[in-house]
Amino acid sequence: MPAGPPQSPLTKPARSSSGSGRPWRLWQKTAVLALAVFVVLWSGYSLAQSLGWLPRPDQAPQQTQLAHEPEAAPTDPTLPHPLRDPLFPPALAPTPQVLPQFLDLLAQNDQTIGWIRIPGTHIDYPVVQGPYSDWDFYLNRSFTRQHDGHGTPYIWPHNNILKDDLTFIFAHNMRDGSRFADIARYRNESFCTAHPIIEFDTLYVEARFAVAAVFMVHSQTGVADYFQHPTRGIADQTPFPYVFTTRWANQEEFDQFRDLVREYQLFDTGVDFSREDRLIALWTCAGAGVAEERVIVIAKELPTTD
Repeated sequence: MPAGPPQSPLTKPARSSSGSGRPWRLWQKTAVLALAVFVVLWSGYSLAQSLGWLPRPDQAPQQTQLAHEPEAAPTDPTLPHPLRDPLFPPALAPTPQVLPQFLDLLAQNDQTIGWIRIPGTHIDYPVVQGPYSDWDFYLNRSFTRQHDGHGTPYIWPHNNILKDDLTFIFAHNMRDGSRFADIARYRNESFCTAHPIIEFDTLYVEARFAVAAVFMVHSQTGVADYFQHPTRGIADQTPFPYVFTTRWANQEEFDQFRDLVREYQLFDTGVDFSREDRLIALWTCAGAGVAEERVIVIAKELPTTD
């Protein structure tokens, strides 16, 4: 017999003329299976209600408070970043207005958190906040999230810029003088005196900070950080446990921090700070040949002036 025309993949295939009873039996089996599935599901639902796992139709559902982290960061640039913070439930979050100058930056990178500038230095950069799952994401990435050995200044993922007492800002000390290379120069008292003000604007507030202390920390990956004394070095093995501190638990914890900073500071800046002050800590490497040394500059927020 000659072959028929080829079947098109978009053409409905012809029904078979044999076995006319099979479709009816298939329908019967399908109906029985569907009924069995319905009975199982209904029995499970009834059991869950009887055990109190689900509310009954005649009962009002009970309100349950859940502490959880939002599944995704807000995409609306006018919403505050604290919605990313599991310690800052969205229902309780304030809703300040984003400053107009940050709207374009947020459109380019929704992880923008602010801008840092120190007059008279090379420091004039956006500041970002990476994801919880990759806290140093921006250590070797540009503002546009491309791989870049210079990195981008960033804060801890668990920092909350609206309510924290202490915010660490990290960046590389680059040999070309970029990023936080000038932070390492604060070891020189004359440089510190010439550049006493740090401008750190967040998405919501423009702020100026006065340098209050400069000190060194000996830091090794996977090993505790230690204060480094100007003359004793790390001989006394005094731990530096504050790198993850964002809010003071009590006055005693703050007093201990301030006393240690004063003991290990490289020189006296003449600027004091208290528990009521909002502080930032700029952290960078000391430079070539001292891979385990870090320079930390502590600055306190100054009162706003009209």
